[in-house]
Amino acid sequence: MVVGSTSKMKYTFPVLFFLIIGISGNVFGLSPTDSILKLPKTKYQSEEAFDRQSAVFTVPDSSLDNIQRYRNRYNLGNSGLAVTNLYFPSAQSALGFNYAPNNFESYLFRPQNIQYFNTRTPYTELFFLVGAKNELYSNFIHSQNVTKNLNFTAKFQRIRSDGFYNRQNTNHTDFSISSNYVSPDKRYLLLSSGIINSLNNAENGGITSDPDFENGPLQDRKLLSTNLADANRRYNSKSFYLKQYLNLGPKRKSADTSVHLQVLPTSVFAHSFLIQQEHIVYSDPSPQSGFYKENYIDTTRTLDSTTVFKIENEFSWRLLNKKNDGSMRNMGFEAGIKQQYVNVSQFAAADTILKQLTYVPNPASLIPLPIPELVNGPLTRLNNRKLLSSSFNNFMLNAEVYNYDTKKAAYGLRADYVLAGYNARDYNLNALLRYNLGEDSLQYIGITGNASERRPDYMYLHYYSNNFIWNNTFSPVSSLNLKIYYRWTRYKLEVGVVSYYYKNYVYFNEAGAAQSTSAIQGYSAYLDKSFYVKHFVFKNKITYQHVPDSSVIRLPTWVTEQSLYYDNSLFKKALKFQVGVDVFYNSAYYASAYSPELGQFYLQNNKQIGNYPYVDVFLNLKISRARIFFKYENVNAYLGNFTYYYAPHYPWTDAAFKFGASWKFFD
Repeated sequence: MVVGSTSKMKYTFPVLFFLIIGISGNVFGLSPTDSILKLPKTKYQSEEAFDRQSAVFTVPDSSLDNIQRYRNRYNLGNSGLAVTNLYFPSAQSALGFNYAPNNFESYLFRPQNIQYFNTRTPYTELFFLVGAKNELYSNFIHSQNVTKNLNFTAKFQRIRSDGFYNRQNTNHTDFSISSNYVSPDKRYLLLSSGIINSLNNAENGGITSDPDFENGPLQDRKLLSTNLADANRRYNSKSFYLKQYLNLGPKRKSADTSVHLQVLPTSVFAHSFLIQQEHIVYSDPSPQSGFYKENYIDTTRTLDSTTVFKIENEFSWRLLNKKNDGSMRNMGFEAGIKQQYVNVSQFAAADTILKQLTYVPNPASLIPLPIPELVNGPLTRLNNRKLLSSSFNNFMLNAEVYNYDTKKAAYGLRADYVLAGYNARDYNLNALLRYNLGEDSLQYIGITGNASERRPDYMYLHYYSNNFIWNNTFSPVSSLNLKIYYRWTRYKLEVGVVSYYYKNYVYFNEAGAAQSTSAIQGYSAYLDKSFYVKHFVFKNKITYQHVPDSSVIRLPTWVTEQSLYYDNSLFKKALKFQVGVDVFYNSAYYASAYSPELGQFYLQNNKQIGNYPYVDVFLNLKISRARIFFKYENVNAYLGNFTYYYAPHYPWTDAAFKFGASWKFFD
């Protein structure tokens, strides 16, 4: 059975049974009035809301909707493995230095994604999931106001799973602590966060024979051989972030009798500071297994590591818009300057005798150098390892005009430009226009656009490791996209069309990093609509994508996500439940393959994947403050069509049972 050994299930089901009975016992003892719990005033805001002094906030989600979709499913077959992309790539939101695309980004905590809480009583949220092959996913949040104006929040995440195949185990641990403070007179505000991310994954290089998987009966997947027996990838990052605001403006009387006057801000000075270190390690004690094409440095072991150290300081001034009559005099304005320091260090284990490298000009721009010292800086020996280190500075300017508070229309235009440094002359422009079709803002038309030109990520230009060495000179990458959409909130409807344009697009192929010499144009259209018929809910998200067949960007023509479920309540609404199916589908295409030594996806033309509907059956329950779900994932694997991949040679999970639960505590 794919859901785990008999002995494990023997102990798992009784635990789940008594857990449900215990919760149900509390429910059946409730009166009708007790079953309707009024949540305390707990809310959180993003950094952007603090920037604009916005009153917009979010309350913790207590609904059942999508609780069973606890992770990004587009991975290499196990929770915690690299995530592939089925949609058009977009420019990074932050301008400046970037080392490389991070295909594990969706698992990580980042300063820009921190939620800043404010709660009258201590707030705790617990989530855990157990599944086949020792899968364990847990998430813990605790938030508490020390005083009315000072909050501390801690968040912990753990992902651990053995996977269905050999050498597929994952191990993630992520922790963040954040705080926010608002002075009693609202003159001074402070945001801060500290984050530690740790990832330790086995790399198996994919299965050696796809036909053994596709043509064989459902069996123990550990019997299928994989390409790598000892390879491992580690990622660690640490960061500290701080942002301070000084509100300028007149004081007014406060509704709070304990505070006499509070600032009504008309403009804001802000300063932010970030210090961050990322460490990436790829190791394999068997570099001559036959999987790698080259071993440039060491024939006895591979031990490649990269460290990226970053310090940023940013100062900005923002003129706030506080009225909503749409006139130009009420627009908001921001201007800022940012300094960025970066150090990149690359290590590789070294033999006492380096393998002679041959200079071979290559149209794909992969140029192994005859003298490794020429790879972007000095090369020194350190404890029998080779060290390549480079440092950079960037000085950036930004400006923004906006008005998001008007009743009829909203607009925003932001420009970021690198004035000097490593990324000099890089720019990014973002524009937004939204027009409301009614007074209630429930129906509107929107237009968004982005134009950018950026130096390629550092890894595309310079890379030094046991299996790959290159030193490329690529042109800046240009991109332009325009999106037009219509949204009607009342009827849960959104449709849109997006146009994409790329020039000098960079990518990976089997040889290494490369750059396209042809401009790439494409477009997509999407429909997002939910239907509600009595207790039945049918949610649809359908995306159509088009790129030329000759393009180095490979995407499925169709990507769809559907949910059909029955939603109702029992026991005088003490128990709310949903039972239904999720269906995920993408059409066949030449998906990018995965390179474990690079940690990147690369272009391939040998194998098409897709054209397989993933069907998940689920039951979601809400009992008082507890939400639980039972899920059987990829149930149609039992039909014998073994063609489920999100990347070539990396089958997705077989049919598997999952159990998850979430509790919220407010005092």
